[in-house]
Amino acid sequence: MSKLVLKGQEVEVFYHKKKTKHSYVRVKSPGHIHVTIGRHASKKQMDAHIQAHEDKLLSIIKKYQKHVPYRIFGQEIKQVLREDKHVHYDLENQVLYLPREHSEKALKKFEQSILLETVQDMLDAFPHKDFINIKGLSIRTRYTRTVNGSCHAGRRRINLNLYLVRKPREFLHYVLMHELAHLKVQNHSRDFYQVLEVLCPNYKEIKQAMKND
Repeated sequence: MSKLVLKGQEVEVFYHKKKTKHSYVRVKSPGHIHVTIGRHASKKQMDAHIQAHEDKLLSIIKKYQKHVPYRIFGQEIKQVLREDKHVHYDLENQVLYLPREHSEKALKKFEQSILLETVQDMLDAFPHKDFINIKGLSIRTRYTRTVNGSCHAGRRRINLNLYLVRKPREFLHYVLMHELAHLKVQNHSRDFYQVLEVLCPNYKEIKQAMKND
């Protein structure tokens, strides 16, 4: 991790050397710049690229800092970077401490842990086990901007969007119930929605809330 000064503002920059063809500059929560340096680029070149686009990058950073607070299941949480190798979640004070180095990787591991633990609690409390067999399910997670979940009924595998951990808990419950319904009906027919209504009676309201989020 390094720091660059953009228009008088000190910004933390994290560099990731990769063997990829292309290089990228992205701003990620809570407002840090992450640079992927491909095999045809250098740190010096990427720093120059950042300086050349400082207005746009500062605008995105400002958006993260002021308008996109970090949340866990809808609860705003403060992120703090520190010189430590471990993640610590202070639930009482709503503070998430992340290691300054590799903070992105640590955050992903933390979010996976929280999401999978919550999903397991939901499965343990699932009241329709006689209606839908949930034994031997495999739950996988990944960040995606396109879909919130998918189900491979034959392999008994459900994929969940890891970003759901940053949304209200009811969103995750709805998506999980939606995918569990696919264990019974593998399409979006009338039969499917009849099953979904049994598993999640207020699914229409939650679905609308997700669209408006």
